[in-house]
Order: sequence, then structure tokens, then C-alpha cells
Amino acid sequence: MTTTMQSSPTLRFQIGSTVTPGDRIGSIREVSPGKGTYVRGGHVYASAVGTLTLDNSIESSSSSSSQPLVVVSVELGKGRQYASSKVLTVGTLILGRVSRVMMQQVIIDMVAAEHIGSLVVPGSSSTSQQLPEGVIRKEDARSQTTEEISLDKCFHPGDVVLCRILALGDSRKFLLTTGETELGVIQAISKVSGQPMIPTSWNEMECPITHTKESRKCAKPSSASASLSTTMTTQH
Repeated sequence: MTTTMQSSPTLRFQIGSTVTPGDRIGSIREVSPGKGTYVRGGHVYASAVGTLTLDNSIESSSSSSSQPLVVVSVELGKGRQYASSKVLTVGTLILGRVSRVMMQQVIIDMVAAEHIGSLVVPGSSSTSQQLPEGVIRKEDARSQTTEEISLDKCFHPGDVVLCRILALGDSRKFLLTTGETELGVIQAISKVSGQPMIPTSWNEMECPITHTKESRKCAKPSSASASLSTTMTTQH
């Protein structure tokens, strides 16, 4: 049996050191993302506070595989656990409702998920049942923009948002993104009339009664958003 020697990947942090959300760990050309990490711009970043670990025991199914065999992860401490990955996984489309808008992040109550349906426990409502919670950070609200983003011009409390799970965070929190064209606000109520608004562009919605316009990060209509919206409305 021949053992292939694999060189250690170049990392910005030593294995065993403490990393925090947003810390850049290494390039996806050298490592694959594991728990507590996410990929952005060709690099692997930490999505939780914890200890940096490396697993190079994964065997490739093909000798010609170009995928890195080393998986980098962030191990949580002090009894903390990652949000469950049995049902909700990275890449899953999520329909949620904005609960809070802050300067650097938006808090989302996750109501329904693609291929899963409602995340509300039967017999309860989305207002009384504790739902999985997600976070859209400022840098994940829109993709490839050089402009300074104001989250209060992208989302308002009560908006219904289509987003995607970017990474599994800790303590029931998921990192979400609306950076894709098809992701963003799909339902919003006018603060003037109290009526549902209609998107007029990717960054604006209009009340059909008063014609008052409000800024939003609007989602391009898709079959996925329509399907998840149906799931959400049937809960009430």
C-alpha cells in the first residue's frame, strides 16, 4: 500500500487557535469548508467563535479529483452546539419574516424551507412558536456591490424575504444571504396605506393605492418563491 504525502495547507491561523466570525482561514484551492465556515470570494471564512480544526483523513473517490482533501472546521466550546443540519443545510432556500433591522445585520424568523415546507410545529402559529433564527449580515444583503449599503433601505420589520442558508451558525442561528437576483423581499406592506406593495424594480416597491414608493432589496419572481409563499400563507 502506497501512502501519498500531502503537504499542509497554508492557513492564516494556526490549528487550535481561536477564530471569530468573518476571520479568513484559507483558500478553497487548499481546503474545503466544514462546520462553522462558509465560502466567499474563493476563500473559506469562520462563521462562529471557536477552535480551528483540520481533518485530512478524507479519502478521495477519484485519484484525479481536483477537490481539496483537507476540511477545515470551527469547533464550538463550552457546551455550544451548531444549529441542526439534519433538516436545514447550507444552500437551502428559506422563506422568513424580518423581525429586526440593525445597522450591521437583519434578524430573520425562518418560517418555511425548500423541500421541507413549514418550520412551524403543527398546532402552533409562527407568532407563538419559537422559530429557527437567521441573520443576514450587511455584506450578504447584496452581491458584488461597491456601494455602501443601508440595511434599513433593503428590509423593514414584517417583510417576507426569500433567502438562502450561507452557513450554519451557533446557538440556533443560521447565516443567510439575499445576494442572488432571485433572493430578497417578496412581500412588503406600505407604511402609508397598510396595503401590500408591488415591486417596480430590484430596489423599489410601490403602493398600488397611494403610489408611494419605498426602498427594498426586491427578489426576482420565481417558482421557488411562489411555492414557499403558499406554504407560509397556509399556516394562518
